Amino acid sequence: TTDRLGNKNSACYLNGKNAYVELPLSELYNFGRDDQFTLSAWIAPDAGNSWPAQALLVKSPFDFDFTVSQWTYGLYLLNYKGMSGFAYRAILNSKTTINSKNCWFNLTVTYQKGKWRMFINGTEEDNAIKQPEYVNNNVKAKLAIGRKGASRGDWYKGKIDEVLLY
Repeated sequence: TTDRLGNKNSACYLNGKNAYVELPLSELYNFGRDDQFTLSAWIAPDAGNSWPAQALLVKSPFDFDFTVSQWTYGLYLLNYKGMSGFAYRAILNSKTTINSKNCWFNLTVTYQKGKWRMFINGTEEDNAIKQPEYVNNNVKAKLAIGRKGASRGDWYKGKIDEVLLY
């Protein structure tokens, strides 16, 4: 689809039902509690998705019941607000509602040794220090864009561009 700069065929459109991008297993995606990383994506979600939690970039193992699959880390929309953290914990929650399909939003989360920070369009929306809680380093979990890792659920519906993990 068209990206945030108006370039045709330069971004992904995910349908909220079965479209996603799964990255191959890699040591590069395995983070521990003493590591640091950043997750970032430009998004333009469609209104009316039936999933209250929409996975943007999530690392999670497979489970037949996706609701019990403990996600390792991720970038989510929860009721059209930014959300991030790990396992069953939603550590960060944005104040800004992200719901316009005619406007792009940048959602970024940083993690460094237990400190989490969330930004929307460059403005810090939330932060937390959570130790001894830390990132669950599950080497068998898969990283996906548009769904909850290897589990079939939390489908994202809308445009997504410039997904970054570093």
